[in-house]
Amino acid sequence: MEQECYFEDYVLNHTRKTFGRTITESDIVVHAGHTGDFSPITWTQKR
Repeated sequence: MEQECYFEDYVLNHTRKTFGRTITESDIVVHAGHTGDFSPITWTQKR
């Protein structure tokens, strides 16, 4: 189990290991919605 970490707990240049995660198209859509970044460079798929 990962230890809970709050903003105040972070130290500059500190690293920590996390479980791997695959970023999906849904993650990109949610990020764009939160940031308002709907530019074509964000949405163009490289194949």
